[in-house]
Amino acid sequence: MRTHIRRGWIAGILASLILLVGVAPAGAHAELDSSDPVDGATLASAPSALTFTFGEDVLEQGNAVTLTVVDSGTRLELGPLGVDGAVVSVDWPAASPAGAFRAAYRVVSADGHPIDGSITFTVEQAVGEAAGTPSAVAETP
Repeated sequence: MRTHIRRGWIAGILASLILLVGVAPAGAHAELDSSDPVDGATLASAPSALTFTFGEDVLEQGNAVTLTVVDSGTRLELGPLGVDGAVVSVDWPAASPAGAFRAAYRVVSADGHPIDGSITFTVEQAVGEAAGTPSAVAETP
């Protein structure tokens, strides 16, 4: 009789585990699959845009991306976000310094749950600087 009880407990535990494992994927939300630039990248010049790709579509409303200069804490002004299914993008600002940046995102997945996070990367050349441009030298008459 004890063997039957033990088997019953084991069967019950296994059934519970199967149910829990089967439910877990249904509770999953969109996660960041990739970004451009990638987290930790060092870029010679500023990208044309920031792009975040998620594992599922995001809603058109309720999304935000911020871009902050890490050293100064200055938040740069960004234009409107573009949403195309699972991809959220925003153009790089017209004026920005060189340095380390943090791009933070908050999006709403198709199931209505907010997802947030951030990436950091470095840009070696400020927007508007030409690589190798010599500085102006005053001429003496």
